[in-house]
Parts: sequence; structure tokens; C-alpha cells
Amino acid sequence: RDTTGLLLLTNDKGWIHVLTHPSFGHSKRYQVVCGGGPISDDNLRRLRQGVHLPDEKRKCQPVDVTIADYEPSQGLTALEMVLREGRNRQIRRMLDHIGHPVRTIKRTEFAGVSLGRLRPGEVRHLTAAEVLKVKSLGKSIIKNAPGGEQQPPRGGRKGRGGKGGGS
Repeated sequence: RDTTGLLLLTNDKGWIHVLTHPSFGHSKRYQVVCGGGPISDDNLRRLRQGVHLPDEKRKCQPVDVTIADYEPSQGLTALEMVLREGRNRQIRRMLDHIGHPVRTIKRTEFAGVSLGRLRPGEVRHLTAAEVLKVKSLGKSIIKNAPGGEQQPPRGGRKGRGGKGGGS
């Protein structure tokens, strides 16, 4: 039960960090179908305010969520969700936690780039405008490093060593 839809591929490690680290808050839009009957106003409010998952120390960031459709005969609800962080299997875990197991997830937009009409297995290059848009997302937080090269800020946990280099 994997997520389908949009993936951005690059070999630029700096931009991978800028695009994927939750501190940058880039939005990811999903179409989600879940079971469990209609979603109550209380559960929608919980998603919009941030769900606290039992296996997490911090509660999830608030999610923009709207009901797109409801099929009462099958008890399925279609949602549009926008996340600004990306914890492992976050949508599935949040919806399971409130009693609405996920049937399908499709990522339709990431960092301002839209899936459009691409079908599963199809690929395309970003347009020049999309490349500029994506790169501009990190410009306000990119700092000039010595030698004039632009480097993304270093994230991560303190005290975790990298490759090699003794102690």
C-alpha cells in the first residue's frame, strides 16, 4: 500500500535537503481515500490542529484538510490534504489514529510543482519556470558560505557523527 503520484528526482544534495527537511515547510498536496464512514467535525478539527500520535513525542503539525466526496454505500471519504512536514507514513498513521484507515494516497503537488496529467510510470522534466520556482523556495534561507558558494543550512541532530573521521 504505497503512496502514488508525484516524485521530484534530483542529484543535487543541497536542494534535496531544502526540499525535504520539515523546517522549510514546503507543502505537499494529497488526494486520500479512507474508510471508517463519515469523518466527524471533531476529527477534522483534530487534523487541522495537529494530531498527537501515541508513538511520537511531538504532535504533528496542523494539516489543511477538506472533504472532497463521501460514498455512503461503501463508507469511503475522499479528502484533499496539504502537509508541511513529512513524517514516515504520516497520513496513514494520523487517519488510522482517528479511526479512518487509508485505502489510497496520491501525491498531486509538491513544493509548487503539480502532477498534472501524468499517469503512473510516466516522467517529464521540470519546465524552466518550475526549476526557478523550486530553487527560489530555498533562496531566502540559503546562506553564502566561504568562497562565495551557496550552501543550504546544515540540519540534523547534534552529536551524530558523519562518515569516517575519528573521535
